[in-house]
Amino acid sequence: MKLAIMQPYLFPYLGYFQLLYSVDKFVILDDVNFIKGGWINRNRIIVNGEEFIFTVPIKDISQNRIICDIEVSYDEDWSPKLIKTFEHSYRNSDYFSEGIRIIKAAFLSGVKNLSEFLKNSIFLITDYLGIKTEIINSSSIYDNKELKAQSRIIDICKREGADEYINLPGGEKLYSKDDFS
Repeated sequence: MKLAIMQPYLFPYLGYFQLLYSVDKFVILDDVNFIKGGWINRNRIIVNGEEFIFTVPIKDISQNRIICDIEVSYDEDWSPKLIKTFEHSYRNSDYFSEGIRIIKAAFLSGVKNLSEFLKNSIFLITDYLGIKTEIINSSSIYDNKELKAQSRIIDICKREGADEYINLPGGEKLYSKDDFS
């Protein structure tokens, strides 16, 4: 069984979905510290030929909180404005209607938990792409937050009975499949 483990991101990059497609099970590592200023709740698009970074607002931002304990902020009505930015920037693009449907479904979902919000955006895309990989949240299963770095990854691999851990290019090699037994 091939396994991959990654933090959740807002509409992740292509390599994330290539990894998802290449494994039997994908673990969203959502019980790790939130990275303030990272790409967990941010992404970028092109607006009028320039890079535009957009952010899904969250409540009580802190690097001392874990992703699954953070809440999306709906205090301001950010989603309609952001949807209009997407519509304006991409209305003449191929597959616009499919893309904007996914954007609206994610941004108008009303999901308050950040981890679930991000997982929903990932599900919307995997569903559209026909990727059938099982996706699970680490926070709901493993209860191994005391383990750090590769020890934690190896523990998850052992619990899942993984024969192979797939990492993105540039990631460090952990151990061979014999070490997961």
